[in-house]
Amino acid sequence: MLTPSAGAKILSAAGELSAADLPTTCPPFEFWLLKKLDQSVCVFDYWVRASKSWDTEGILSDLALARAEAAAMDKVDPSQLNSAGELDASHTQRAVPTRE
Repeated sequence: MLTPSAGAKILSAAGELSAADLPTTCPPFEFWLLKKLDQSVCVFDYWVRASKSWDTEGILSDLALARAEAAAMDKVDPSQLNSAGELDASHTQRAVPTRE
């Protein structure tokens, strides 16, 4: 269960939610694996307020995508990445044969 101080931090970060909208249980372990790969994920991305449960299918799906992306990035030459760490578009375009 979330502590009151942790809940207050989440509530202030979430904006217009009430205390009743806060998750009542900790996210599944897979959420934290996903969070390690993608810092932009948030508990509110996967908390279903109506059923007061976690969207475990969504977490698992996004975790699989994040793992695939991380594996692909391991195979990329670092010189192909731009300053944001993304694959530079110039390295992904194929040359189109021209007729002379």
